[in-house]
Amino acid sequence: MTHQDVRNLIAALATLWPNARIDATPVLLRTWAAVLADIDITEAEAAVVILARSGAAFAPAPGAIVAAVLDMRDRASGDAAPGVDVAWAEVTEAIRSRGWSAGPPESWSHPAIADAVRAVTWRELCLSSPAGVVRAHFLRMYETAAARSLAERREHQALTAGDVTSRALPRHTHPSQ
Repeated sequence: MTHQDVRNLIAALATLWPNARIDATPVLLRTWAAVLADIDITEAEAAVVILARSGAAFAPAPGAIVAAVLDMRDRASGDAAPGVDVAWAEVTEAIRSRGWSAGPPESWSHPAIADAVRAVTWRELCLSSPAGVVRAHFLRMYETAAARSLAERREHQALTAGDVTSRALPRHTHPSQ
């Protein structure tokens, strides 16, 4: 993203969040450009619109914009973990169709579901009563597993995205130097 793109993005933030005081200094422009380096301006603008529609009281930091863009990319590519309700429905369908003795399916629609099932255990999922308690436990485990899966995928993407030195933050010098 160019410095002019960052300047335009900051202007949009200031318009959408009038209480935001973001001075587009050269250091700020270089720093934001480094954080937003592999984000296209069109994607960033779409993410800002989504964040504005969420009712956020404060303007997003550049990292929040990057996270929103990466979430949009994951949803578009089908790599996003399914919502907790979809994950739980997949597990309950497997319990109903397979039962405890057949064991869990060989594969799930997303690795986070498999991780949560392993954490809770197939036996607990199938045999526990009341179901609400094991469901709550599964949902907590699933949210943790989905967040871990996302963090690992993003870390891998960042490490394999090419020249890491091009993403280095600019050196800040004191004005008197």
